[in-house]
Amino acid sequence: MANNYLQFSFTVDLPTTEAGYRAEELASQLEDCHNERNFPGTDEPATPYDPWVIEFCERHEYVELDATVTYNDDGTACVWLKSEECHSAEQAAEYVQKLLIEFDLLPVGFTYAVTCSKMRVDEFGGGGVVVTQLNIYFKDASQWVWQTLDNLKIGKEVQ
Repeated sequence: MANNYLQFSFTVDLPTTEAGYRAEELASQLEDCHNERNFPGTDEPATPYDPWVIEFCERHEYVELDATVTYNDDGTACVWLKSEECHSAEQAAEYVQKLLIEFDLLPVGFTYAVTCSKMRVDEFGGGGVVVTQLNIYFKDASQWVWQTLDNLKIGKEVQ
């Protein structure tokens, strides 16, 4: 049996320690909301959920986000988003977009790898994601390869 993995690791710089606290709060609320919905009987949250958190949890059956915030001596913070096995690049991008909007940050990009524990044809890939305040752009490497090959077969030159 083979195991498939989606892996990424990137950081988002935050302008203040307060922004770091807010990033932690959002990540914690996402985890609490997920647990409350998927494991009934857990304690009620200490504070009401941010409306964005509620909407996020309604769109996703499972919350798959691993975010760690660190604080710098200069009064800034940094959130590290990572996936060693199967977290969602889409959910990470949505979380980053929330931070970009809330703190008026510049666009952020990251890449991800799709790997497999066994050598199998077409079980590997990856891609890139660019997140702005208005949009999230995904570019899948496998899709690009097959589309480029198809274009070359019909004589269409690729840029």
